[in-house]
Amino acid sequence: MGAYQSKRASYIAVNDADALEAFGHCSEIEGIIPAFETAHAIAALYTLKDELKNKTVILNFSGRGDKDVIQAQSLLAL
Repeated sequence: MGAYQSKRASYIAVNDADALEAFGHCSEIEGIIPAFETAHAIAALYTLKDELKNKTVILNFSGRGDKDVIQAQSLLAL
């Protein structure tokens, strides 16, 4: 039985536009360039901000986002 079936995990969907916005926000406001994978997790936190109010959240940043900067620039130019 997997984590979802046993209710040890739940999943939410985040679209790429929201993840790209989170990428830019984190880079600008926090000075941390997240990897695109982490940007999706950050966007999920924005989605859940009301549910998470007054709770502690720990988000592990997986990798460096400097490898994604060129692609982010081209996507933002669209």
